[in-house]
Amino acid sequence: MLYTEKLFTFLPVVHHAGIASKRDRICASILRFAIVLLVACNLCGQSNRAVIVGNVLDQSGSAVPNAKVTVVKQATNASTTVTTSPEGQYTVTNLEPGVYRRP
Repeated sequence: MLYTEKLFTFLPVVHHAGIASKRDRICASILRFAIVLLVACNLCGQSNRAVIVGNVLDQSGSAVPNAKVTVVKQATNASTTVTTSPEGQYTVTNLEPGVYRRP
């Protein structure tokens, strides 16, 4: 048996009579079910939340640690505040999609 034949043994093989064996049909059904399951799981993993990431730097270009960063959603005036890391980086997570501004 060639390596490629062994690799594709899970696919239905049509015999000379034109009918796939029962084992091949079962394997093909399991494969189809697994593909549908993977696609369904991928759809469930999507979210309608947004993230804003950035850096806070001073005028000389140095990072500003422990700075407060506030973003405000324009449509609702809801604000979210986070603190920068020691490297001046911040991440605002779990935001509803929309337009945000600084206060």
